[in-house]
Amino acid sequence: MSERVTEAKMDLRQRTKKIMGSMPSPMRAAVRFPLHLPVSLHVDGGLLQALTEDISSTGARFLTQVAPRVGSLLVWNLHLPAAVMGMPNAVDVDCVGRVVWTRVDADGVRVGALIDDYQLKDEQA
Repeated sequence: MSERVTEAKMDLRQRTKKIMGSMPSPMRAAVRFPLHLPVSLHVDGGLLQALTEDISSTGARFLTQVAPRVGSLLVWNLHLPAAVMGMPNAVDVDCVGRVVWTRVDADGVRVGALIDDYQLKDEQA
């Protein structure tokens, strides 16, 4: 690799570090969408009914009545109506993630989840 390319990469890394250093965390860098959708969370061998409050490509926030353990594996399916997606067909998204935080308030338990993997499924498929 030429010295010029190496210097350009180093400069880009420094600029990126400077910009990203001002952000709270990489997880917060994803755009969040305020979607309120019912969902069933499979966690610790049980099932929790929840409502999504916001969703991004890296995570989701749910409202439930029971606090799952931080670090617990979560498995859930999101049914995204066609109107929400701006597409002719609804889309189902199978998600696998984990609980990264919980907060109890007057409305119930808010749960922050990191999405580790997901798979899109077109309703017509």
